[in-house]
Amino acid sequence: MSSRITNSKNQALLNYRLDKLEEKVDVHNHVVQRVAILEERIKDLIHGNNSV
Repeated sequence: MSSRITNSKNQALLNYRLDKLEEKVDVHNHVVQRVAILEERIKDLIHGNNSV
């Protein structure tokens, strides 16, 4: 019974840490998307395409 409680706690901790890691990955991916948009806008401005 004791090992079940330990396994349950370990599983809960792993799930929590995985959720937090997924949140960080989501934030990172959002930043990457925003940087790609900014790069496109900068390229357009450099090339004289001011329709931004």
